[in-house]
This record gives sequence, structure tokens and C-alpha cells, in this order.
Amino acid sequence: MRKVLSVFIAACLVLSLFTEIFVSMPSARADITEGDYTYTVAGSNATITGYAGLGGAIVIPATLGGYPVTNIGDMAFYTYTALTSVTIPNSVTTIGTQAFQDCRALTSVTIPDSVTSIGDYAFSSCTALTSFTVEAGNSSYSSGTDGVLFNKATTSLVQYPGGKQGAYVIPNSITSIGNYAFQACTGLTSVTIPNSVISIGDWAFYDCTALTSVTIGSGVISIGNHAFDNCTALTSVTIPNSVTSIGNYAFCYCSSLTSVTIGSGVISIGNNAFYGCTALTSVTIPNSVTSIGGMAFLGCSGLTSITVDAGNSSYSSSTDGVLFNKTATSLVAYPGGKQGAYVIPNSITSIGNYAFQGCTGLTSVTIPNSVNSIGSQAFYGCTTLTSVTIPNSVTSIGIYAFQGCTGLIAAHFSGNAPRMRASVFDSCAPGFTVWYISGANGWTNPWYGYPTATKTPKTVVVLQIGKSTFTVNGASKMLDSPPVIKNGRTLVPIRAIIEALAGTVGWDATTKKATVTLGKKTIVLWIGKSAATVNGVSTLIDSTNAKVVPEIINGRTMLPLRFVTQNLGATVGWDQNTQTITITYTP
Repeated sequence: MRKVLSVFIAACLVLSLFTEIFVSMPSARADITEGDYTYTVAGSNATITGYAGLGGAIVIPATLGGYPVTNIGDMAFYTYTALTSVTIPNSVTTIGTQAFQDCRALTSVTIPDSVTSIGDYAFSSCTALTSFTVEAGNSSYSSGTDGVLFNKATTSLVQYPGGKQGAYVIPNSITSIGNYAFQACTGLTSVTIPNSVISIGDWAFYDCTALTSVTIGSGVISIGNHAFDNCTALTSVTIPNSVTSIGNYAFCYCSSLTSVTIGSGVISIGNNAFYGCTALTSVTIPNSVTSIGGMAFLGCSGLTSITVDAGNSSYSSSTDGVLFNKTATSLVAYPGGKQGAYVIPNSITSIGNYAFQGCTGLTSVTIPNSVNSIGSQAFYGCTTLTSVTIPNSVTSIGIYAFQGCTGLIAAHFSGNAPRMRASVFDSCAPGFTVWYISGANGWTNPWYGYPTATKTPKTVVVLQIGKSTFTVNGASKMLDSPPVIKNGRTLVPIRAIIEALAGTVGWDATTKKATVTLGKKTIVLWIGKSAATVNGVSTLIDSTNAKVVPEIINGRTMLPLRFVTQNLGATVGWDQNTQTITITYTP
């Protein structure tokens, strides 16, 4: 009984101890309203959380409910457009994030000695604000004679008044331009950044829509994320050699930017760095760049060429201005302003994420058998692309790869079904169909929700005059003898070609007769004779040139290529520049 009593007493003591602790802990009270203000109390200090007065020139009270006002809370006066001037009492130590953002009638503000912290974009988009005045005794901040807000040592530019007009030269004492420092300063027309500045903060000049020129000093090392985003009047920019990084979206939507010079010290170009720079026509990537972020040049609808310095160890470019990795095995970015058809080089094994996204001038693309993967959003929004053939080498296709290709009617697959993410062909043309070769594996109807249909496979044979090698659907093979041109027509050792098309060739040495059979067609030709038979019907080999006849050259039977293949139902293409013949046959 005594033991139980002892435990009970101990429990009561512990409970009373915790009760005392809980009672003595200060707690924040819910919003309280006094006059035009709402506020909260924590400990013995008040934080203003809102204002509901008539605006004009206001004097913020030093106390509310008997508590000293030490904080102007986040967004306390956000978008209060009737506010023309504000007097902040000496009790305030903190001005919160977005506290006065979008107070578009506010013309001036005085920061008292007591303020030690001003939150991000506290006075952003105050488009009538022409000056900050910081009391001389403030230990954290200062202001210039022109009303610009700095830290106390005048090494960091904190906030440029949003209503100031014209050009501005940043003082030589400044080493950093703070985040949001010039955001939405729509009257700023030019800015000179001195050599003393090391960093340009995130969103520093965002939405400075009248900014036409910027001089970036030779001491700047980093340009922050969104630093010049939506500076729609900016026409040219030279990034000095001192800069090592260009942030994400740094020059996004600079739609008047026609020229950009990237310094030789730049190592990384961030995601979407030049997104939507529609007037940019060309860009040169220096040797120093080792990283280019996703969609760095996306939406640059005037861009026709990306040139990489030859000494770059990470990237390369083709003579037609397409961006690859160094070994030209991955296609990184196709310029958005290029027009017409494009044949991807045979060295490419992967088409990168976003590589062709938004290339609205791309009318057709040839993907070689070397390609194994097509990245996410690779052809997203290629609105003039009407058909695409996916070779049998492709094993994976990323999400949204062809989404928004509103003119795409068909995707032709040459092999088994690849691994694919959802929504690859969403929002393509009405009636869009996936075509695959009969007998290939992995196909269903529908496939990932897209209707499918089967087709008979075609065979493509490529030969070159004077060469004993030829290709069948990209695979290299050998001829007994190279093709030759005689009497203006191409003669070839036909057996290897016909057998590649799944046909047969017979030879009668006595009568010197060759019999070629493919499908339902049979052609009979005789050495030295200008006539042949096609399914038993006598036909001239060349009605304009009787000298075109089958011949034996170096012990090999050589037959007129075009006559034979066309009468078997194949098409023949000829490239005079490369002396190349392309035969395409569909059973």
C-alpha cells in the first residue's frame, strides 16, 4: 500500500512540473484586430499581419494592444495599391517577405535605425517608389543619395526603387546584387555593372521590360537563376570571361535578344537559360562549357545554328549547326528555327530529352538504325511533322516524346514494340495510327491507347558505283563485283541484290540466259540482247538506247539495274553527287 502511494505521489509531482512548464511557455495568439491593423502576439511582441485602412500616407503604430510592434509580417501590405507613403516606427526590427510588394502608389519609404532584416522582394513591383531613406544610425542598411537601398557597408545592392526611370550605374563598392534587387523596375533602361561585382542574384533584373542594354563587369562570376528573365527589350549581351555559371532561366523570354556572346570562362549553362529568345539566330558555345541544361535554347524560334568551339571536351556541333555531345553519339539540341527535313547522322545512338521540342519548321526526320533511345519530349510540339519511322534499333521512347505533334498522322515502327512511357503520341492528328510490321512482337491493338495497324515490311538496298559493298536495311553486305556505268546505264551483279529482296536468280550457261524471279514477277534476259521478257511478254530493256544490254564483265554477269528492279515492282533512286543508288521494295 505504501509502495502504491509513493508511486501516486511521484506521478502527481511530475504532472505538476509539466503543468507549470506548459503554463509558463509563451504562445502566439491568433490574429487580433485593432483599428486598421490585424496582428499576432508572440511573447511580448506584436507582428502586423494585415491592413484594412483607407491608405494614403500612413504611420504604423509603435504598439498594438499594449505590445511593441517589432515585425511587419510577410505580405502584410501586399498589393495594397492605395498606400502612398509609410512611416515605420523605431520599434520594428523585421520587415517580412513581400511585406509591401505591389504597393503601386507607394512613392517613398523610410527605414528606421531599428530594422535589422528586410525579407525578399519586400518592396518589389512598387512601380511608383522612387527612393528609400535609411536613418543614419541603422546598423544593417544604408541608402545612397539617389534613394537606392544597400547593406550598411554598401557592398550589396538590396533594392532599387521600382519607380526610378532611365539609366543606372551601380557604385564601384558593390560586390553583390541581391536577389530581386531590380525586379519589375520597368523604367530602368540601361544598367552598368562594375568590375567589383562578383554575383548577380536570382531574379535580380526579372521583368525589367524597358532594359535595352546591360554592361556586365569583368569581375562577375555567377549570374543567378532568372536574373534577366523577361527583359523583353534587351537586344544584346556580352557575358565576360570571368563568369563561370549562367543560372536556370537566366535570359528566359528575352524576346528581343539578337546577339549573345558567352565568355570563355563559362562552365555551365542552366536549364532554360535562353528559353524563348525568339530573335536569337545563332550562338557559339566556348571550349570551357561542360554542362548545358535541359531546354537551354528551347523556344528560340529564330535560332538556326549552334556552333561549338573545336576544343570543347564535352560538346560538338555539325556543319549545319546541330548540337551533339563530344563523340556525336547523342543529339542534344536541334535549332528551333531550322526549316525542312533532317537526316540524323548514323553515329547517333540517343536522341536527348527535348532535342527537337518546339521545332515547328521540321517537316520530316530520318532516324537511323544506330539510334537506341528517344528521350522525353524529344519531338514535343513539332507541329508540321506528318509521319515518322522508328527503326528496329529503338528500344525505348520517353514520356511525351511526340506529344502535341498536331500534324502527325502515323508512326511507322520497323521492329518489335519498344519500351514506352505514357502519353508519347497524345494530341497528335485526328486518326493517328501506329503501324507495325506483321509478325513483330509486343504489339497490341490498341497499344498504349493508340490504334494500330499492320504493314508488310519494305527492304531498302543502297549501292554505290565502283564499290563492292552495299547495305540492306542498313546492314553491310558484299557484291561479287562493283556496279559500273556503261552506255549511260548502271549494270550490277544482280544475284546478291535479288536474294536480298527474297527473290531468286537462275543462270543457263548454254543459252547465256538469266532468269530473275521475285514475288509474282519473272524476268528473263540474255547476254548481249536488248530485249527481255517480263512474265512472258517481250519488252525492250531501254527504248531509247539499244546498246543497253546484259554483259559479262570480268567473268561476272552484269544486268541493267533499273530495268530489272522497276519491272519487279521496286523503286530506284539515284544521287548524282554521291553516285549512290537506293532501291526500295515492298512485297
